[in-house]
Amino acid sequence: MKLIAAILCMIAVNCSAADLSGNWLGQGEWTYQGSGDHCYMKMNFEENENFLIRKGGYIDCSMISMTIEPARYRKKGTQLLNQDEVVVGSYENNVIKIKEDNTDNIDIWITIVVNGLHFDYTELWQKKDGSAIYNIQGRLFTDK
Repeated sequence: MKLIAAILCMIAVNCSAADLSGNWLGQGEWTYQGSGDHCYMKMNFEENENFLIRKGGYIDCSMISMTIEPARYRKKGTQLLNQDEVVVGSYENNVIKIKEDNTDNIDIWITIVVNGLHFDYTELWQKKDGSAIYNIQGRLFTDK
């Protein structure tokens, strides 16, 4: 019976969803107008069956740094909702996609692809006309 359960678990798409809870450290690159800058990255998440909470973090590069502000997203099926109950992203098959508004003219597109004890992070700052401003990419690891 345990063997059947294990096989069914391996076949099922959402049998074991990634858990982002904990501290994540890594490195990446911040690209602006074709030039890149090496960065150290730290993020902290808490996750349960109802919420994905970004507790904060930072991206620290030699020329620029940025604090990653806390955010709380409610899970509704595969959708992520902000505090106003507006759909701002999705969480499906270990891929998290979030759209954050920075200003009236700029959107921030975040993609996190979880793979075991690491995740690949992409943050694209984009004008409403579609032109890219910043592209931040990195790989972060946990000590779970």
